[in-house]
Amino acid sequence: MANLIDRDALLEEYEWLKKNTGAYNHAELDEHIERIMRATTIDAVPIVRCGECIHRRKPLYPHPTLIWCPLIEHHRSPDWFCADGRREEKG
Repeated sequence: MANLIDRDALLEEYEWLKKNTGAYNHAELDEHIERIMRATTIDAVPIVRCGECIHRRKPLYPHPTLIWCPLIEHHRSPDWFCADGRREEKG
């Protein structure tokens, strides 16, 4: 499985390093960054697992691992996800 990175965040971090440190070989790092920028991109969207969703409810019958989803009116594992999930605000 591919690891997804935020290339813009990586470039911001690199620019900060160039300005605030002298310990890096900038020419060599520039070459690595250029290779990263040419890497294949993946069109991915963040998902919300059912266990983190604001819609989740306790199961309709006692069950140690399942939760109830009122959107689909079905029990699901907390690791499941759907297109309508919204992350619960913490705090």
